[in-house]
Amino acid sequence: MAAPDTGASDAATPVSILPQSVGGGAALPGTYSAAPLHPAGYAPVDLRPEADEYDGKRWVNGNVRGGSGSVGDSSVARTYDRWAATYERRWRHYTDVTLGVLLDHLAADRYGAILDVGCGTGTLLARLHDQEPQAHVHGIDVSAGMLDRARVTLRGVNGDLWHGTADRLPLADRSVDLVTMASVLHYLRRPSAACVEARRVLRPGGVLAIVDYRPHVGAGSVTDGLIRLYDRGHVRSRDVREAHAILSAAGLVVTHAHTFAIDRAFNGILVLAASSSEA
Repeated sequence: MAAPDTGASDAATPVSILPQSVGGGAALPGTYSAAPLHPAGYAPVDLRPEADEYDGKRWVNGNVRGGSGSVGDSSVARTYDRWAATYERRWRHYTDVTLGVLLDHLAADRYGAILDVGCGTGTLLARLHDQEPQAHVHGIDVSAGMLDRARVTLRGVNGDLWHGTADRLPLADRSVDLVTMASVLHYLRRPSAACVEARRVLRPGGVLAIVDYRPHVGAGSVTDGLIRLYDRGHVRSRDVREAHAILSAAGLVVTHAHTFAIDRAFNGILVLAASSSEA
């Protein structure tokens, strides 16, 4: 699941899914009020049970403010729109292993706000909510089909879903304590841009956690080409050393990095990095 960068500086405007928003963007009494949006132009849409469904272009229910917009029809979006209905069953072993390793390495009871970049069906956000019930969770993904699934998975959770990309996050500077990217890195043409954006939205001392896969053997252009035969959006598998370098170049301090086994064909990588603790 992924919210890839677009490779262009003038990306299409994403649309958000805000459970607390009603007409004109007002918050429901007693609910969380979102921080100022960045960049301007994101349109909130209701996530309450009576809200309408996705119409193939954007989430609609009559409460949209500002201009409408949607993410470009990228190969990643098309792939995951196609996989959405069967994703959990198709990739259950992979997600169980990779998300389990990620969650095992996150400190408990320290995150007040969490953003999952490439949130897919919402599985990781649901597990993070179980682990951090006090946290407000945000998810962003390029695939409308996956967001449709996440909308069901996260019904009733204190959180927001956004249709958008990793290089233009719809959150204010220093607004979250944890950013996760699960199975996103291999889709990014400009991973440094996505990591700089993650650093922007992290509060001082916040954590960026990346988990991804890498083939056991034969990594390189040939293997990546074979992967693209079934996953057209795949760019390149990256190892721990390269991920470490990307995060460091983005101004983050790597605090943990290791490789782990997923199955006979693939290893996983986990890299945790912290933003500066200076205010």
